[in-house]
Amino acid sequence: MIVATLLVIALSAITGLHLLWATGRTWPAKNEAELVRLVVGDPKWSRMPPQGVTAAVAAALGAVTATAGLLPSRFGSWLDGPVTLAGAAIGLVFLARGIATYTAPWRRGRGLEPFATRDRLFYGPSAIALGVGFLHLVSTRI
Repeated sequence: MIVATLLVIALSAITGLHLLWATGRTWPAKNEAELVRLVVGDPKWSRMPPQGVTAAVAAALGAVTATAGLLPSRFGSWLDGPVTLAGAAIGLVFLARGIATYTAPWRRGRGLEPFATRDRLFYGPSAIALGVGFLHLVSTRI
């Protein structure tokens, strides 16, 4: 239950940030250009993704957060299989994102600072930790 709680807390914060950005706010940056350098890191991007896209990402993250909260539960119904499968898929996606941080193609496409440094030190390891957390919860279900 502790792992699920930690996942829900972390993912709720990430979801909240995406919701904030979907409203056009740029926190924790001073402006949009700074936010792009902070969270996108791709030199081809000068603006944040459209607000609708960011809202869709926030909605998807909300579903991911809900899945983290559901994984410790057993329903004794048809829901058990889909929740387990979703948790495994989410865990693998987070692991892949985290591992990608340390590959040359990823770095070439996301070299803007401070994103590049933060990605190596925080974003990538956080994605790996989230992936491991999901896979741990899934392993307790099978």
